[in-house]
Amino acid sequence: MPDTIKIAAIGPSSGPLSTYGEMLANGVDAAVRRINADGGAAGRRLECVRYDDGGEPERAVEAARRAARDGVRFVVGHTISDCALAASDAYEAAGVLLVTPGATLPELTNRGLRLVFRTIGVNSAQGGAAGQFIADRAPRAVALVHDGRAYGRSLVEAVDATLRSRGITPVRTETVRTGTTDFAPLIHELTLDKADFVFFGGYPPELGRLIRQAAQQGLTARFVAGAACDTDEVATWAGDPATPEGLLLSTPTAFDQDPANAPVVQAVRDRGGDPANPYTLPAYAAVQVIARAIEQAGSADDTARVAAAFRAGAFPTAIGDLGYQANGDLTRFPFQVYRWQYGRPKTPAGD
Repeated sequence: MPDTIKIAAIGPSSGPLSTYGEMLANGVDAAVRRINADGGAAGRRLECVRYDDGGEPERAVEAARRAARDGVRFVVGHTISDCALAASDAYEAAGVLLVTPGATLPELTNRGLRLVFRTIGVNSAQGGAAGQFIADRAPRAVALVHDGRAYGRSLVEAVDATLRSRGITPVRTETVRTGTTDFAPLIHELTLDKADFVFFGGYPPELGRLIRQAAQQGLTARFVAGAACDTDEVATWAGDPATPEGLLLSTPTAFDQDPANAPVVQAVRDRGGDPANPYTLPAYAAVQVIARAIEQAGSADDTARVAAAFRAGAFPTAIGDLGYQANGDLTRFPFQVYRWQYGRPKTPAGD
């Protein structure tokens, strides 16, 4: 039996979405260090190993298969929903247990897989929080825009369903291609719509460009997005930190602001990470749950037994006490609408 238990941190460490790979790895590494300092899991040390999925589904499958060949039995990974969905079958076939701290696509856990879990909620809750926030403000006209990827499309569908349940019909639903650089035609239509809220489902490159060009063309609508845009990277793509001010985000509760998490926050910062990022503390919590479930199962070699421990247990973590449904989803997870603020702690959104 190996002396260490490998836990793979798999996310994009290259490409335009590489910030997510850093969020994930910072959380995993900090948790591994803390658990090892406390004696490890079932008497064995944990080892963090990293793999790059580039934020692309095909590369995610390759990374999953490579990790399995390397003897990895536990993965914390794939903040991009398309990547998690593509790789999940490979993990299941290889007997590798996956915990995702960032993939919120409901379909991921609705296909009968036994080794796939989350430490984050799903888009129905994330989009629901955004939709309720918008509806509470009696909007004149709401437009929905997504990037065509699974995450953005599913998130917009959740916002749309929530708005309609409140008697609000969006004036427009548009798809923009990943990599779009010219948003002038869309902004023209949003101006004609007199949209006062625009919900965007997607990632920082497209949102940043859209916000910059909207400001240049005089569109005054309030932009709302999901957790994937809860990062200073939005400012990079918008061109400066001031332009995205006013952006609203449906994102995980600010666990880093909980005084009980002060040691965890410091551990992440000591590694050079930002504990306020949306996926860092969920990644930390994923390692905590894996370690505790290994101890409860009495083995790190039988991932089916560890998965059974996931479903049977209750786990105190940096993001609260976690429990699991049969499909691998959490029994509850809090999303809240915050104001995006560059380089500063996010604050709950008011009016």
